[in-house]
Amino acid sequence: MPAPFVFRARSVVSAAALALLFANAAAVELPDGFRATIETGIANGRFQGIAVALVDRDSHGEWMFGEVEPGGAKPALDDAFEIGSTTRTFTGLLLARALVAGKVRLEDTLGTHFPDVRFADPQLKAVTLGQLATHRSGLPNVPPNLFPRSVEDPYVAYDAAAMRAYLAHAQAAKSERAYRYSDFGIAVLGEAIAHAYGKEYRALLASDVLAPLGMNASGFGTVPRLLDGHRDGTSTAHWQQQVLSPATGLRATLGDLSKFATAELRPDTSPIRAAILLTRDPRAGAGGGEVSLAWQIVPVRSDGQNWPLLWQAGITGGFASFVGIRTDQQRAVVLLGNAGVDLSALGLALLGDRGPPSPPPKVIAMMPPASLAYEGWYRFDGGGDLVVRSGADGLTAQVTGLLPQAMAAYDDDAFELAGDVSQLTFQREADRITGATLHFNGTHLRAVRLSEGAPTLKRNTTPSKAEDLAPFAGDYALSPSLRAHVVAATPGLRVQLTGTAPLFVQACAVDRFCDADGTLEVGFVRDAKRRVTGLAWRQGVLEAQATRDDW
Repeated sequence: MPAPFVFRARSVVSAAALALLFANAAAVELPDGFRATIETGIANGRFQGIAVALVDRDSHGEWMFGEVEPGGAKPALDDAFEIGSTTRTFTGLLLARALVAGKVRLEDTLGTHFPDVRFADPQLKAVTLGQLATHRSGLPNVPPNLFPRSVEDPYVAYDAAAMRAYLAHAQAAKSERAYRYSDFGIAVLGEAIAHAYGKEYRALLASDVLAPLGMNASGFGTVPRLLDGHRDGTSTAHWQQQVLSPATGLRATLGDLSKFATAELRPDTSPIRAAILLTRDPRAGAGGGEVSLAWQIVPVRSDGQNWPLLWQAGITGGFASFVGIRTDQQRAVVLLGNAGVDLSALGLALLGDRGPPSPPPKVIAMMPPASLAYEGWYRFDGGGDLVVRSGADGLTAQVTGLLPQAMAAYDDDAFELAGDVSQLTFQREADRITGATLHFNGTHLRAVRLSEGAPTLKRNTTPSKAEDLAPFAGDYALSPSLRAHVVAATPGLRVQLTGTAPLFVQACAVDRFCDADGTLEVGFVRDAKRRVTGLAWRQGVLEAQATRDDW
């Protein structure tokens, strides 16, 4: 177990005095290896602008790298970034303040704070605030009824009504729940705390957490000097938030997050001292580490004993963030970037006294005809298939049972897969691709190429009348965390899985609909009374059955 935290003698100071103290502190150096990693990542086009703050006891330093946009200025102390899931640390502080004030208890249930919801599952109704805060509620990371019109801004339309609809109909996991990180669970927690105060979450966080910390340039929605986000040098849309704000919606500056990190290291100088201390206590195991009300915790060795390294990171469509603290060394790290490339490896290495990680590799443009060399159907040695396709938007890779993922080339015959930390490399013989290897979490799965063409389901399609399409419209449950949403969109259907972009299909047989590319077929099932009761989703090497589950 981690050793106890060490605190300094108490002396309450104002936010202005704290900022002055911070400004007058001695400088600390950013190690050359970390500078090189950041600068190489920028040169490779993966990072855009990077803002760094490092606190080391009474010393501090701030560094700005890159450009906030191609040909633009370096980031500034008061530029605002989307911080994604790092928002969780602030919702955790809000929970701690509510606990100290007696507004809520960790044993409070969802049934207590969502009295307007008629829960179908009593186990879900009995989930506690403590389980939500420590990711042991059994709730999925993404709400299953999230069907964005655009994945570039996925949460803009997800509101309180959608959250309550899910809570009313969802079936919970077992009562003894294991750790399962859930941004959605944190969003539910934020709504529960807001209910306890009878206030709106954003206003409550601003008054009870941001203002006491002196974070006057941070907030939700419109904030001063909000930068544009980027992905591989291309500008991206800002993520707009409604009810998911407590999990991923905060926008903050380096100056404000430096104040936050300093208060975390020296809570005795903060007006919310009790809440800060409460959020740091380990509460439950979490995949080799622990989790508190606000932080992920990993043990680090120092002076012959284990100490807690507290951290949280986030990524949105065009931004990334990392905040971490070590009380044993009175050190804190803040990293902000306006490109959607993970910064957690960099932050954890810098905070954990390890060498810098490798910089993100440069992405190489890969379009036809070069991309066609990789197309095909591959089979893994241990079973399961891999399908690689080349389309207008580039290459995609699909493993049996999963949706296709975009591929980005970073070296000869080497690709990153979007959305995770996997890589895919290809083998050649006599300049012909003969196989591939999927690399993830230290595992390497080899696959042999079976064909040079990706399998398709090319069918002739015909338009349908609105009255013929209406019976298919509705929602279908593939699993507790994955749903299909079907909308009549004459002359066909708009179909969509949880969190993915909508696709258009037209009739290709009786009760069957296909897309124009021959990669998707959706077949519907009827009962004896000819009512549509389910569907079969067939997309490449993903085949799944779903039952109708209209809410």
